[in-house]
Amino acid sequence: MRIVKAILETLNIDAPIREVRVGAFITAVWARRMGLAYTLVPDKPHGERMPIPKAGMLSELSCRQLAQMALSNELPQPSIGMAALNALIAETVESERFEEADGAQILMRVAEGKRTALIGHFPFVEELRRRAGQLMVFEERPLMGDLPAHKADELLPQAQIVAITGSAFVNHTIEHLLELSRGAELVMVIGPTTPLSKVLFEFGVDIIAGSIVVEPETVMRYVGEGATFKQLRGVKKVVMRQS
Repeated sequence: MRIVKAILETLNIDAPIREVRVGAFITAVWARRMGLAYTLVPDKPHGERMPIPKAGMLSELSCRQLAQMALSNELPQPSIGMAALNALIAETVESERFEEADGAQILMRVAEGKRTALIGHFPFVEELRRRAGQLMVFEERPLMGDLPAHKADELLPQAQIVAITGSAFVNHTIEHLLELSRGAELVMVIGPTTPLSKVLFEFGVDIIAGSIVVEPETVMRYVGEGATFKQLRGVKKVVMRQS
């Protein structure tokens, strides 16, 4: 995970952990600021799943120590790691240039009439399908109209517009997907897991569409009650563009 390591190298900060919550759909790490990531769990029988090291004592670690979990190959540890990484980034992102905007709406505009690839089945798929000239949706667990994730190796290089779920950081596919997207006119990474770091621009990303937590107590309540990102309150969607 060269991208995660590169981001960590730009962050010369650390913070004590206030709370870690691994929700059904979202993981939240609350340090001085809060970071989010989608919760991904292993597709294995319960008895074969690896336990989270130090579960119940994660708040005794520092935020940088938790962020190292993003490099783990054992789900859901990378979800915790990405949320911690995003908590660190949140301490610096306000000094960066970003706009308060919905990445999905930007994608709708840039995909108009274009051959578009979407990695991950987002709630806005049907609207995007109506707007794009052609839409390919790649998904690990395909729904009707989706393509299986492995088809990306063959078809992704044909896309003019590519939007990749930030969850690709959790399952460690982000670098391969960006490599496959090198010929695209525009590449976006989108979703709450997406790190708001300019490092992504160095790896071929044109638009970074993520979120910032503005009401951490509210977010923790929603995460603890099993909210999806669409249900979540207390966050604002923001976008950073390659200058």
